[in-house]
Amino acid sequence: WVALPGYSFYIVRGVAVWQNKYYIVNWDWTRGVDVLVEWNGQGWTELLSRRFLTESVVANDRGVYLAGVSTNISEFQWAGTVWHWDGTNWTINPRYFLGTIYGAFASGNDLYVASRVPEITQTGTQISRWDGTNWFDYPVLPGLAYRSLLTMFNGHLHVGTRLGEGPLEIVRWDGQWTTLSSLDFNDGGLLAMTGTTNGLYVGGIFEPSTSTYG
Repeated sequence: WVALPGYSFYIVRGVAVWQNKYYIVNWDWTRGVDVLVEWNGQGWTELLSRRFLTESVVANDRGVYLAGVSTNISEFQWAGTVWHWDGTNWTINPRYFLGTIYGAFASGNDLYVASRVPEITQTGTQISRWDGTNWFDYPVLPGLAYRSLLTMFNGHLHVGTRLGEGPLEIVRWDGQWTTLSSLDFNDGGLLAMTGTTNGLYVGGIFEPSTSTYG
C-alpha cells in the first residue's frame, strides 16, 4: 500500500476510477459537505462541494456519477439526485427521486440506481436505468431497502437487497425479477457484491451455522 499525499480525508464515502484518474468522495465534517476530489497521479483537485449525502460514486464510459440525497434542492426539502462529471463540467440529472437513493452501479453507457418508492403511492424499492438520454424503471421490488447493491453478471442485472421484512436476497432481471437465493445474513449484513467472468461474489456478515454460499 502507498498513501497518496497532500489531502486530509475524514470519511471516505466511495471511490471510482475513470480515464486513469481516481475520484474519491470525502465527507468534510468541518464544512458539513461532501467533497469529490480527483487524483491525477500528481496531485488532488476538488471538483464538487455540496450539502449532499453520497450513497455511491461510480463511473462508466460517459463519466463519473454521484448518487445520493441533496438537502438544498429548491423544489424539495430533500430529494434523491444524480450528478454527472464529464471531465469538464458538472450537470445535475433532470430527474429528482422522491425517495432516497440507496445504491448505484455503472456499466458501459448505462447507470443504474436503487431508490425508495414514496409511501404515498406504494411501498417498495425502485430500480431505474439511465441510458444517457432517458430513464427506464423496472418493476418495483416489494418492501423497503436500506441498502441495495447492484452489479452485472452473465449479461443480467443483479440486485442484492432486503425485500420487506424477509431475508436479504439476490434477485436477477431476466424480463422479470427472479430470486436466486435467500442468504443467511445478519441484519444489514450485505456489504459487497460484484459479478466477474468466474461467478457472482457477495460479502457480508453471514450466519455461520447455516451459510453454505460461496
